[in-house]
Amino acid sequence: MRDVLRNPEAKQAGFKAELINRGGLTRPPILFLSGDAHRQQRAATARFFSPRVVEERHRPDIEHQVDRIIAGLRNSGSARLDDLALDLAVSVAATIVGLTNSDRSGMIRRLDAFFSVGTALRNGVLARAMTFLQGQARMLHFHLADVRPAIAARRKAPQEDVISHLIAEGHRDRDILVECFTYGAAGMVTTREFITMAGWHLLEDAPCARGS
Repeated sequence: MRDVLRNPEAKQAGFKAELINRGGLTRPPILFLSGDAHRQQRAATARFFSPRVVEERHRPDIEHQVDRIIAGLRNSGSARLDDLALDLAVSVAATIVGLTNSDRSGMIRRLDAFFSVGTALRNGVLARAMTFLQGQARMLHFHLADVRPAIAARRKAPQEDVISHLIAEGHRDRDILVECFTYGAAGMVTTREFITMAGWHLLEDAPCARGS
């Protein structure tokens, strides 16, 4: 397994890699880098994700978002756990990445639609082509509605976030779009799944819930 993971010929799969690899990018996103290139990019962006930064800069926002979501749940009386988890994950990760110049609820819907595409219709050339075109259309929508406004704002006034860092590093808009997409996959969707599973266990395990 170690030999497989360290094989320089091995290619990233998952997280829509089949779409990313067709994009002709000049700078592959960090999720698809390996070896020295991956370590260098991880080191360059570590200041956004270190434990100290999370505790001092992001924890207040996390607590604020949780209070907002819980207040909404109390007001409505019921909600889907995975919807609440996605709201929290997107709200926090979007701030770290820099996707803060668009409607948050709309971005949540766009990301959810993208990553919720099923695989049942991928049999046959036409079905695979339709799935690919659907994915490209959703990527374009994400770019126009969420990423492009954030890029424009940070070209005028850089901030302490990932998009500002990528602009300073000379990344093109297309490269930034794909980087934001992969952060959406790794930082929002998987976090949603983790929160949902943790919440599920807490709801079904009363002693554990009381202990928390």
